[in-house]
Amino acid sequence: MLAFVHIEKCAGTTLKSILRANFGFRYAEVRPLSPASERTFRPADLRYYRRLNPLLGCIVGHSVKPWANLESVVPDIRYITLLREPVQRYLSYYRYGGGRHRKPWPFSFEQYLEMEPFRNFQVRKLAGCEDLEAAIRILEERFLLAGDMAEFDEFVCLLQATYTPKRLDIRYKRLNESRRPADDPLLTAHRDSIEAANSLDLALYRHLHEVLLPRARAAYPGDLASAVDAFQRDAAPSRLKRAFGAAAWRLQQRLLLGPVTGRARRRAGLPAAGQY
Repeated sequence: MLAFVHIEKCAGTTLKSILRANFGFRYAEVRPLSPASERTFRPADLRYYRRLNPLLGCIVGHSVKPWANLESVVPDIRYITLLREPVQRYLSYYRYGGGRHRKPWPFSFEQYLEMEPFRNFQVRKLAGCEDLEAAIRILEERFLLAGDMAEFDEFVCLLQATYTPKRLDIRYKRLNESRRPADDPLLTAHRDSIEAANSLDLALYRHLHEVLLPRARAAYPGDLASAVDAFQRDAAPSRLKRAFGAAAWRLQQRLLLGPVTGRARRRAGLPAAGQY
């Protein structure tokens, strides 16, 4: 099973569209089913989803976290994720807003800087706490591949070569792109505080570029730069395959996973909708 750890504001929407097109009805965007899960997709949740769809081959979600012991249900589960330059991710997440409809946060940027849950967000997602060594160890031991959002095309080329059960069609249409201003007043005014709030994430990002990505590039069977260049010249997705995969997922989501897991969440006192 492939599990995409979708870190907020790290190009996950585009990668989800690729996985959805390839896995179709074997793909699920999952969420916790009980308040006891504490906003994390737990083994009990995975068992429930597998009862609904025994052929499940790919799970995706903000609540999918590699420290949650999903291996106890699927021993051969392999994780993938995209990281992002931490300062830009931190700024982007603040601008994105909160809640289901992404309304502006009800607090100032200065208050945001002081809020612990937003600090070192990428390390927290990977390790469950602000533990850089644990995050690095989990990336080293449990991940099939980690990449940089800024090198998305390289990431999908590496994923195609690394994921061996099937050859993924990695062509895509980029989704949910945002443009940041060239001169960011928040960054100009608060750079030191932003970097302090993301010091562990910055160290993790350096490890990605100094250790993990060089290792993945060296293992690529061929000339990676040429492969990326060729891919970029022909990255338009197959409309038929993309439509078929999306339709298969949508049918399953609307007729089975969405309503059934929604009822399970309501019974447990959670809102039927939502990713957490």
